[in-house]
Amino acid sequence: MVGTARGTDTATSWWKVIGAATARGDFGAIDTEIARVRDTSGPPGDQSVVWTATGALAGLRGEFVEAEVAFAEALRYADVSDDGRHAGVARITRAECMALVTPARSIEDARHAIVAGGSGSRAILHQARMALIAGHRAAGDVDIAIALGERVLADDLSPLNRGRALGGQAMSLIAADRREDALVVLAQAIPIFEELGTEWFTAVTEMALARIDPSRYDELHRRSLARAGRFADDPAWRRVLDGKNAPELAPTSRVPSARELVIALVARGFTTRQVADALLIQPSTVESHVRQSMILAGAATRAQLVGARGTCTHGGAPSMTAEERELLDLVASGCTTKEIAARLHLSTRTVTRRLRALRERFQVASTPALVAAATS
Repeated sequence: MVGTARGTDTATSWWKVIGAATARGDFGAIDTEIARVRDTSGPPGDQSVVWTATGALAGLRGEFVEAEVAFAEALRYADVSDDGRHAGVARITRAECMALVTPARSIEDARHAIVAGGSGSRAILHQARMALIAGHRAAGDVDIAIALGERVLADDLSPLNRGRALGGQAMSLIAADRREDALVVLAQAIPIFEELGTEWFTAVTEMALARIDPSRYDELHRRSLARAGRFADDPAWRRVLDGKNAPELAPTSRVPSARELVIALVARGFTTRQVADALLIQPSTVESHVRQSMILAGAATRAQLVGARGTCTHGGAPSMTAEERELLDLVASGCTTKEIAARLHLSTRTVTRRLRALRERFQVASTPALVAAATS
């Protein structure tokens, strides 16, 4: 969960209680604490924080409809509060918790929060960057997620944020099928969480390790179950112990250069300042990369530069082959990757690779957005 200073000792104490309960995985205690605070009549900022915590807890438990409702309430209260940080924190938390469900929106939430975080708490800015990484990873932009993760890890982080950043980087590496690299990163993350005494984060990381080191699965699962203890039946713990938050494998790809990464974010709609904040570079460096790319592409504007990244038809929409149209028709009909692979006599990795190429051509962050864009 993401914490924010509400400017009072009471608020700080409340977030410490929530943080401590999260660290040990006692989500029932968080339920009780949320109910206690919500029963009091507080200002809009306080209510925004309570609803943000409610959404985060629902997301951890896989209760995504309830999470959506809670985050909508959090943003509604944030809009009428006198502290702009509340909206940023709500967006960051929603981006992290809902990335697997709505990756394109998670990227957009994180993009907005990076701007708000840049003028406030550095911890909030770090959280926004990690939320952006989660969105790109869920959208299939694994190479971008890995490159962003490297930049976050190069910054000065608190021990908990470093552990979380390492855990996120490991998830991106697993999604890219770079298992050996992921093992190295996980070996750095687990001791940090153990030293901090965060049973929940330790178990999440150990179960990620178990998925890529089958020889240790039984051992690590037993350890995680022991860490869960009397909380093991909570839906949030069950999702971790059952591997429900495992990342999808994507085709291995090279990490983009700094210039390619800048242009990829520009294509997502990022401004120069947002790109600079996301990549921990100077705005002048962003502009230099954009100018160089425009020269290489023969583009006079950023719009032309972004448009040059895909092949377009005369009507202005990216063209598709008959095979690509058939692929998208199957996706739109609700077929899974395995079902599509069987229907088209392809491997699942080939299907994943082709969908990713189409997302890049249409410049969208998710497969649902791709279907919508292709249909329109």
